[in-house]
Amino acid sequence: MLRAAASDRRPSLLYVTADWCVTCRTIERSVLTAPNVTAALDGIRLASLDVSAVDADNSALMRSLAVVGPPTMIFFDGSKREAPGTRLVGNITAASLADAAMAAKGTVR
Repeated sequence: MLRAAASDRRPSLLYVTADWCVTCRTIERSVLTAPNVTAALDGIRLASLDVSAVDADNSALMRSLAVVGPPTMIFFDGSKREAPGTRLVGNITAASLADAAMAAKGTVR
């Protein structure tokens, strides 16, 4: 995902989720579908990382991304660097997600 994002210089959002994550289901039903969030995410490459399986590969990937667990949202700029101040963890609101997306795109709401 990050290589593809760098090739077109678009910011990206990596959403770390799991099938056992109850908060993730709420985010998917209510937050990601909010009109202000869909507008803010316009132009951002979206990808999800399913860490439902607690195994060595997922654990290593989570360590490399400094992710404690789902839900976590990490925004990357077009140069594959994490956009400063945009990481969201835990109880994510529509307002916080929209603000982080706008910041990742370099715009202020």
